[in-house]
Amino acid sequence: MLIKYLAYFLVSTCSCYFSLPLPRVLEIQKVTENPLEDIGGKDTLVLNCIVKGDNISISWKFNNSDIIENALTKFSKGNSQLKIEEMKLINSGRYKCVATNQYGSSFGQIDVRVHSMGSFEKGFSVEDTVLDIGGQIGKPLKIKCPPHKSGIGQVYWWGDLPESSPPILWSNGKPSFLGFISDHEYVFAYLTEEVVQDINIIGGISCILYQSQHSIQSVKQKINVIEKDDNQNFSANLESFMAKQNYAVNNSKTYTLNCGATGRPLPEITWFKNGKIINETKPYEIRDGGMSLNIRPVTFESAGTYKCVAKNYLGSSEKEGQLIVQSHPIFSKELESLNTVTYGETLKLSCVADSFPLPYYEWYLNNTLIKSNDEFVINGGNLEVSFAKFNYTGLYLCVATNDMHNGVHTNVSAGFVLVKAVAPKIQEKFPLTVYVFQNHTNNIFCNISGHPDPEFIWKHKSVVITTGGRFIVHKNGSLIIKSVEKQDGGEYTCTARNVEGNVSQQTFVKVIEKVKIFKPPMSRVFMEHTPMAQLLCDATYESSLSFKIEWYRNNEKFQQKDERVYLEKRANQLSRVLYFKNISREDAATYVCKVYNMDGDKVISTDEASASVEVIVTDFVPTDLQLNGNCTFNKTVILSWNSRIAFGTTEFIIEYSSAGTDMWRKYKTVKNTYVHLEVNTLPPSARLLFRVTKQDNDKVFNETFVSNPSDATKELCVTPPGAPIKNPQNIRALAMSEGELKVKWDKLDLLDQPGPGFVLVVNFSKLDEGSVTVIKVDGNDEMFEVPQPGINNEFNVKVFATNDYGSNLENKEFHFKSGGKAPEGIVSNLRQLSVSHCCVDLAWDVIPSVTGYRIFYKVNVQSRYRRNLAVSSWTDVTTNNITLLSLMAATEYEITVSALNEQVAGTPCQPIVVKTSQKILEYIDMPRNGRVSIFGSVVYLTWDPPIVIDPIEVLTAYQVTYYKYDNPSEKINKKLNGDSTEVYIYDLERLNYYTFEVTAVTETRQGKPWVVKGVSVTYPDVPGQPAMPDVVVVNKTFLNITFKLPNNYEGDLPNHYHIYYIQDGSPKNPLHKTSSYPDMPWVLLDSLETVVYRIYAVGENAMGKGNKSNDTYGHPSDPDALPMKYFHPVPFYKELWFIVLVIVLIILILVCIILCCVLCNGGGKYPVNKKEKLRGGWDNEPLKDYAEDQMKEFNDMPLGNTEIKPPARRTSENSISKKALYSDDDKDSLDDYAEDSRFEEDGSFIGQYGDDKKNGNAVKV
Repeated sequence: MLIKYLAYFLVSTCSCYFSLPLPRVLEIQKVTENPLEDIGGKDTLVLNCIVKGDNISISWKFNNSDIIENALTKFSKGNSQLKIEEMKLINSGRYKCVATNQYGSSFGQIDVRVHSMGSFEKGFSVEDTVLDIGGQIGKPLKIKCPPHKSGIGQVYWWGDLPESSPPILWSNGKPSFLGFISDHEYVFAYLTEEVVQDINIIGGISCILYQSQHSIQSVKQKINVIEKDDNQNFSANLESFMAKQNYAVNNSKTYTLNCGATGRPLPEITWFKNGKIINETKPYEIRDGGMSLNIRPVTFESAGTYKCVAKNYLGSSEKEGQLIVQSHPIFSKELESLNTVTYGETLKLSCVADSFPLPYYEWYLNNTLIKSNDEFVINGGNLEVSFAKFNYTGLYLCVATNDMHNGVHTNVSAGFVLVKAVAPKIQEKFPLTVYVFQNHTNNIFCNISGHPDPEFIWKHKSVVITTGGRFIVHKNGSLIIKSVEKQDGGEYTCTARNVEGNVSQQTFVKVIEKVKIFKPPMSRVFMEHTPMAQLLCDATYESSLSFKIEWYRNNEKFQQKDERVYLEKRANQLSRVLYFKNISREDAATYVCKVYNMDGDKVISTDEASASVEVIVTDFVPTDLQLNGNCTFNKTVILSWNSRIAFGTTEFIIEYSSAGTDMWRKYKTVKNTYVHLEVNTLPPSARLLFRVTKQDNDKVFNETFVSNPSDATKELCVTPPGAPIKNPQNIRALAMSEGELKVKWDKLDLLDQPGPGFVLVVNFSKLDEGSVTVIKVDGNDEMFEVPQPGINNEFNVKVFATNDYGSNLENKEFHFKSGGKAPEGIVSNLRQLSVSHCCVDLAWDVIPSVTGYRIFYKVNVQSRYRRNLAVSSWTDVTTNNITLLSLMAATEYEITVSALNEQVAGTPCQPIVVKTSQKILEYIDMPRNGRVSIFGSVVYLTWDPPIVIDPIEVLTAYQVTYYKYDNPSEKINKKLNGDSTEVYIYDLERLNYYTFEVTAVTETRQGKPWVVKGVSVTYPDVPGQPAMPDVVVVNKTFLNITFKLPNNYEGDLPNHYHIYYIQDGSPKNPLHKTSSYPDMPWVLLDSLETVVYRIYAVGENAMGKGNKSNDTYGHPSDPDALPMKYFHPVPFYKELWFIVLVIVLIILILVCIILCCVLCNGGGKYPVNKKEKLRGGWDNEPLKDYAEDQMKEFNDMPLGNTEIKPPARRTSENSISKKALYSDDDKDSLDDYAEDSRFEEDGSFIGQYGDDKKNGNAVKV
């Protein structure tokens, strides 16, 4: 490129003395006529290219493809002459001569059309028999050209072509003024005997196809006179005039207009142009009896409207035609031979060519067509380049072309454009420091421009950097450093140079760590009104640069509007946490944390991470349920709804129920807001409603939030009848007696009993026997007994559902064995090992040769009578011990154990009676009104004491447990005194989510914990500004000062504080006292004078001192003296006298209440019925008595692993209204008052000493 530029520079230097010898094609001459296909000697094309310029080489193209020399194609005269033999029609096209020298290439082009001869059809050639045509003397005669195929470029002649004599050719007025040519006909104005004789003399007239000195003659035609009419005249009628109404001719040529007319006497012909008669003056010549008008030479002024008028005394005829004069393009303004422009400036070129039709323009650069685009704007003969570049240097061609009737004509104007060089120039200076990122690939761009493009040289600490290893020097000035290391820092120099000069610039490169978020915020799901939540964000960064964190909410920068959503409050460091208090549904959004390393206002590096917050609102249930489709006719229907969807953790539970019931069954769980219901998976013959419940999952803390269910669909899904879709489940064999087999299953819901004829089918067969017994049972049944199964026989059993539509389900086969021989041994030494309110540990002696033991237990009959209970159960074990679980508290159980042989139980042992202990109260309530505060690296928990259910128990301690959310197994426990209501937690890892649990503890048990999740601390901070300290006057020389934190405290907690004090207005340095915090939040200032003191506080921790508080004032004085303007008295409700007074009043009120209650109840008279209502017991209905036969149903209940559950309601142990049925029954409220007690009419109970009390003679028992 540089060498080429030097050559251009030399050219531009010399151009002031002479024009450039640019290559130019002046003309392409056609040496031969248009080639004639398949005509020997006539099918050769010879073209000469006439060029101008120095050292020109010539090449040829055909239709833009290079022409290669071969046997038929030859170049001569330095390639300026092209000769092609045996031309064919396919060789018609555009031939281009390209002239090239050191400045570029130019070209000229010409259209070549290969012609072809026509031919006469068989029977109409000159060798065929002469044809006779009829004619009438005195009448017009038209002789048509015999049938033929037209050639390309041919013309029509008439006459004869004798072999041994010159041709006899007839044209307008020849040989008679009566004849003329009209299209493919020869016409006589009227026929005469002389004309007939002239034709017959030559043996007849022929139609001759002619072109390029080659002709083909048709069969001859003679005139056979049919009739003579020499006396009949007729008016003139034009037959031939400008057959093509619009005809174009080339400029500077001769053109002839022909006009012929019939008529008798022979019409006289007159010519007009643009309405004016034409006289035979130059350039016009009238010949052939007026039938030919020659125009010589043809100029643009020759164009116009021509009219031919034929007239005899009987009438006239006239026709008009348009003559269009065409011209190939000729330049009136050519390109300058040399055009110079500076790199980056605007280049404008212009050329103008005149022609008709008007030319169209094309532009070429270095023989390549230029298309109009963002760089080149072409408007006809104008070319504009807004930004000149070096590669725009070269030879430009303006090519003007127009389309004429005889082909395309082109003219070319050439001009050389030189884009001049620009010396290197700094476009953007290096900053003083360039930061690159360690272990990353970095690009340092040296923004220096120059033209031609400068060469760049980089140096590091004066050492030249070459491409290789971790370094790449690009031609555009960029320096790429891969995997940057610390030693890559230092001074760098960039130098750019070209032929016009050089320039350099320097910078200092500093290697730093790229900012990187290592603790991104995590997407969370919260219930609305969650007290507190945090989003964390932290990053590694270059400490020598400033560091900034910004939060964005839904792409808008977060701006704190209130104290509910705010950034971490810090005194002296960056906030890394976004806090939410009392989560609101408006907080649901996408949050982005963006971190920056900054050098002043310039961002050096950045990173970002996003998280979504979803707020679960119970009233945000799915809405607008729609059932699209008809369950009766469609195989699939679509259930759709509207709902807010969280960040990929939302699921929807689809349920259905039979219309008119409220029993819902789960269909499936989906993540979309629609589901395709496959009708064949729904119960047939059903009228179904659907509902949807939203379920959101917090993946961070593995919590699930479930909304209320939606309203049911309005549309019913009426499923078509069909076979059942569900068989009985949990098919099993019950515990059996000897020679017994009972099969049991879970009862089917009504939805699972569809269609007409629904039944359950039980198939059973003895193992290894072929016969199968089929029994149909009612759909509501849940048990079947195999008749006479025998002892210890194996059976194959199937249980399945069917109806009138059959059964389409797979029927699983089960193997059961009928009861065998019962064991003979009886369990001995059944004993109770331990008992609690819910559990009993039992053991017994082992019996040899048995497969297990069956433990049967039931509520003792005495308890059942009293409590209306009928609870029994059994269980099997293989060992000689068991722990019975889930028993009712304070209840007697009768327990027996039998030996098992397979599943058949033997004789039960002698029962034992076990009574469970009284159940302890359920729980201690959790600590109330729990609150969390975060001070930098410290978490502060505070709470109110819980409500203790059992007033006898004493709250002895609080247990505080905390652990990381992702590692709950590693828990940290702290034990606090029972009177504690706050705790500071210091030992937390920063920017980790923790779960905290605070549990109240008594001597016997723990309560429910208060739990708070997702709490995190950040980096230590200096203390914030404390509140103005409280000042209490003790006496004339003492002040009590209390250190306080404000509500809007910002910063970390101090671990100690300083109280500064000085006499108001004194110029001396203040004195101070120091104390620890939060252990000792007050100090006592002593040895003071009776003057006003200015006092303020400052907090301090390991990070340093915080800002001082606002000033307050204290005045040591007599406490009885009136307070001065600076004295702050203690509020009265904190004074000791007020507290004592309140306690005394409370005691008096309690004594009065107790006395009133005693007097109102009349001593031993106790309102049991009122107490029962207050206790929320049974509804005061009398308890039932049961006869023995009524208990039979309880004793004969089917055996099964029935879980013992407490009754739905229990009578109060102090509300029995009759004596116990048995002497050893449980003690209740009546026993406390002895046997002689009674109820009165108002429901009051009178104990054994009640009457005596009424009489004033109470006896203590």
